[in-house]
Amino acid sequence: AGLYVFRGNGSAEAVKFDRWNAPAMLDWVKQYPGPNSGTPLGSAIELASRALLNSKFTQKHILVVTDGINTSGPDPVVVVPKINKASESKGSPIFIHFVAFDIDAKVFAPLKKLGVTVVGAVDEKQLGQQLEIIMEEKILLEKEPGKKN
Repeated sequence: AGLYVFRGNGSAEAVKFDRWNAPAMLDWVKQYPGPNSGTPLGSAIELASRALLNSKFTQKHILVVTDGINTSGPDPVVVVPKINKASESKGSPIFIHFVAFDIDAKVFAPLKKLGVTVVGAVDEKQLGQQLEIIMEEKILLEKEPGKKN
């Protein structure tokens, strides 16, 4: 696991991509000062995908939680096909999941057409429920593509 955040017009690794490190994740959350940049969604998933593409893990997922649309950097609709092509060439697909928090999930419909999981959440309770569903049904169980989710 790793944690990538928006920084300026790009993104940065906030918690090093490595084996799951709960203390490092919790430390980051406790110290998080709040948003202070634009929303470069494409840059963030591009950066996260590089770490996954170079890893030897068999399960590869990117989970994005966003309260806004892409405001800088490449559009995720342009980035996702490149990630899909690169992961296919390595024989190890990367699955991307978006949680639209406090924003209409319909704005990410073009990503859904590219195979990205897109769900919405209007409040903290629903956000927790959606994250739990994605973790349990998509990431941890890794339901096979084509099966009803």
